[in-house]
Amino acid sequence: MIKPKKLIFKKVLILSVIFPGLLIINGCDMSSTEEITPENPAVSDSKNMIPIGEEKVIEPDIAIPEGINPEPEYVQDFNPDGWTAGDWITSPDGLWDVSNWGPATGGNYMWRSNFDIFDSYPGDNGYGYISLKTTGSKNSPAQNLNGGEIFSPNYGNKDTPWKYGYYECRMKVADVGNAEKNTGVCASFFIQSGDGLAFEVDFEFLTNGLVGSNIPKSDWVNTENEGYVATALHPGNEVQYINLGFNPSKDFHVYGILWLPDKVEWYVDGECVRSESGDFAYDGLHIAMNNWTGDTNWGGLPPEDDAVTYYDFVKYYTGLLP
Repeated sequence: MIKPKKLIFKKVLILSVIFPGLLIINGCDMSSTEEITPENPAVSDSKNMIPIGEEKVIEPDIAIPEGINPEPEYVQDFNPDGWTAGDWITSPDGLWDVSNWGPATGGNYMWRSNFDIFDSYPGDNGYGYISLKTTGSKNSPAQNLNGGEIFSPNYGNKDTPWKYGYYECRMKVADVGNAEKNTGVCASFFIQSGDGLAFEVDFEFLTNGLVGSNIPKSDWVNTENEGYVATALHPGNEVQYINLGFNPSKDFHVYGILWLPDKVEWYVDGECVRSESGDFAYDGLHIAMNNWTGDTNWGGLPPEDDAVTYYDFVKYYTGLLP
């Protein structure tokens, strides 16, 4: 078994400057929160949507939360060499398994055939990508719900190397969905406690256009520069819908989750969009991504066409600097 790819840490000096008037928690500036008003409908009914600002050029290496070790402890760049074949597809380091079972999330059957790995993506300068596909209703055998999923480590493995720190994923969301027909997928990146029940932090892109209860759906997936993501925290099913200011199905963007014993934060392209404090102490967790359909509300009914989400890399940065 090939050991996880590691980088040698370098001692660095980080100077922290606190600006008065801003709520900054480990680099999380929540001062841009919009106020919910009748004149401002593009916000959640229960939580503020947080605009990220103008779309910018995405580089694979962007800023990480202040105080986190600046070099990743682990990088999964999805180099296609060395992955096993067969019923269970596994990464060369043994830490990633492609799901091949069902019924799973949303009643979907997560088939290995809906996973693909390749060395390049048109128009992007990275190396190594995977895709997770939801099979469209016109292509799905017997109209079954067919999704794609990858876990690290295997869902049944409770011994996980992933501890407190910062988790980062570069992904391009499926561009299939229709708000009027309520069809689409849930494309995700998330972390989950080893028991699969107690703790979970999610980025979930709902291409049926759900942006909150009692709010008209947004057909953002079919626009040039609109987009939303649901940030979820379990237990409690606390959801905030984030107004991205760009369409996440048009290009790759970097999504990050900071997990500490007393705090969780969500980041988009290096900017903090949500921060929560509480008791988040767990022994370890899984990293996962999936792409599925069939929930009338959460992602929508099965689209007619195949919906594919692409992933460039996953990085893990350990805890706080001393």
